[in-house]
Amino acid sequence: RKQNQEVRFDVRHMNSENLFAHAVRSVFDRWTVLRLAVENEWGGPNSSQKALEFLEHVVSTITRDPEMTKGEVADILDEWLDANFCTQADDGSVDEVAALVVQLASECARGDLTTYNRVLSAQPSALHQSALNPAGGEEESSEEGDGDGDDNDDDSMQVCGEATAV
Repeated sequence: RKQNQEVRFDVRHMNSENLFAHAVRSVFDRWTVLRLAVENEWGGPNSSQKALEFLEHVVSTITRDPEMTKGEVADILDEWLDANFCTQADDGSVDEVAALVVQLASECARGDLTTYNRVLSAQPSALHQSALNPAGGEEESSEEGDGDGDDNDDDSMQVCGEATAV
């Protein structure tokens, strides 16, 4: 059907770097830790701009050095989250995103769109659910904390540059 073809994103006119950037943006848009950091302004009022700069930094760094390892990319992701959003992803998602980004870089450079298509067709909730719920099931109640319900225990997050009294 011609109507469906017009709606689909035409990748034939994109170079490998644009394909890679498009796929990484899709991954970042679905990365729960990054979404939460932006939505809750963990990086301050310009958190959206920081997320865009993060995307551009990752894409340009890997484009300049396509032989980067998963570990090197994970280090970049960790450092950026910490420096710009004062947060750490202890849910394994940094390694998951790093592996996916490295695979996308390699495949896009070869013109292989297998992972690209898989990433773009994934449901928004299908990637990185573990950031909110590491077990992947329903949230379990924790016996940690003081039971006052304020969630201001030692493992709570804080916004960059803002000291919070606990």
